[in-house]
Amino acid sequence: MPAVDLDFPFADPPAPGRAIEIRPGLRWARFALPFRLDHVNVWLLEDADGWTVIDSGIYDERTRAQWEELIAGDLAKHPIRRVVATHFHPDHVGCAGWLVERFRAAFYMPRSEWLFARMLTLEQGEEAIATWSDWYRRHGVAADVVGKMVGRGGYYSRSVSKIPTRYRRLINGDTHELSGRAWRVATFGGHAPEQATFDCAADGLFISADQLLPQISPNVSVTPAEPDGDPLAEFLASLDAMEQIGDDRLVLPMHGLPFRGLTTRVGQLREHHVSRLARVLELASKPATIVELCAGLFRADLDLQQMSFAIGEALAHANHLVRQGKLRRVTDDDGVDRYIKN
Repeated sequence: MPAVDLDFPFADPPAPGRAIEIRPGLRWARFALPFRLDHVNVWLLEDADGWTVIDSGIYDERTRAQWEELIAGDLAKHPIRRVVATHFHPDHVGCAGWLVERFRAAFYMPRSEWLFARMLTLEQGEEAIATWSDWYRRHGVAADVVGKMVGRGGYYSRSVSKIPTRYRRLINGDTHELSGRAWRVATFGGHAPEQATFDCAADGLFISADQLLPQISPNVSVTPAEPDGDPLAEFLASLDAMEQIGDDRLVLPMHGLPFRGLTTRVGQLREHHVSRLARVLELASKPATIVELCAGLFRADLDLQQMSFAIGEALAHANHLVRQGKLRRVTDDDGVDRYIKN
């Protein structure tokens, strides 16, 4: 999804292990990821007592090395006092526990996100393999591919440091004073259960986490934990809410470059999902599995991780249409779900 009609005031991201100033007391660092989406942004807020880190990257050797360089260099003036995780995904909470333990820092996270992260670190072994194997088979994944996909089992727990057992809850509507600014927390569902964003109206800054990204559509997925869920409805509602923020904000996303044009981007994402819902209805003119829907929605060269995301996203659109009465689900004798337009 091209980022047309948006303004990007910063042409280049920070170099690895460096942090560049966005505003006084607010810096931007970027960490590498071992995926096609190859980076995550981290926002660093400076106060007299130390730094607040918002998100932390995946927990791997390369990320830890980048953190070491950053701590010894651009962040050397202060210790890290507060670590924030906007949501449970490993590229956002991965190094949080490591940093919290190292600096004896306070840890902040929305309740649902903390619970989900804690739960997923325990999701290992035969039970997890059986759950995900059944999930993929039910949605039409070929038997030989199922084995490869569940072979990634335990990936979450390998990608995060120990999730802190104690946290301070980020609550929708609360205000936090950081870097000499008042930041209002707004939490949204869709991409994650209760993802935290931070809005500073006075200085025109909006840390959007993964809820609003400039170049890609945030993944909106159904998972085995809530197979009949409708996260797309939550995501669309979040677009309505973010649209009210207006266009005077510099949006600070966790992937991509900082940008202006919030309402334009909201409109693009809304149009994207409306178009995708219409496409699902076209594809479901005859019974179709989720994998068959994926073939008509996404490009063919998906790796295993991307295929997992695609299945979850296609199902999110199918579930939304089922809730609206435009689609129905039937389960065949082989235990595979198929979707057909009403």
